[in-house]
Amino acid sequence: MENAITKSGNNLPATLEELNTFILIGKQRLIAQKAKIRAIEQARMAVAAHEAALSDAQDMADILLDAEVRLGEILEAIPSNIDSSGYGRIEKRPSLPPDITHKQSHQAQTLSKHPEIVEQAKAEARENGEIATATRVYHLIKDSPKANNNEDSDALFHLKRWWKKATKKDKHVFIEWTKEGGI
Repeated sequence: MENAITKSGNNLPATLEELNTFILIGKQRLIAQKAKIRAIEQARMAVAAHEAALSDAQDMADILLDAEVRLGEILEAIPSNIDSSGYGRIEKRPSLPPDITHKQSHQAQTLSKHPEIVEQAKAEARENGEIATATRVYHLIKDSPKANNNEDSDALFHLKRWWKKATKKDKHVFIEWTKEGGI
């Protein structure tokens, strides 16, 4: 394969635009490699040909995941624009290049914040004879159980909500209960 993507460690493109182009082309090449694997399976070719094609696809997928993580790191470093509607509502919007959507940016930044899960997914995919994709890893991150922070913040949310609706007497009873060691 003359134009094969080789495993390159840290030799990923340096600029945001080059990295995005690299990812777009790499994804299309990975689709073509998956089609090649399906054709090998349908033609019932030798196991060695299937394993070689799968190994090439896994290498490409690993490089693409590394590129997506790098893209997320770069996007995370871009300062946000702060927009005000004039009615007290403030929104932070990152200044994204025109060819990168907010969804792509979010997914890449999520991957960059969880490099250990990305590496684990790559290892599991190789072990199971599968191809790790950014979307699959993103869903693994989103589906992974979160620490107790979520439960605490949920309880705090409900407590604040209750506090706004509580009467003075209820608030007084609650304060006395906490002083007695209720919490």
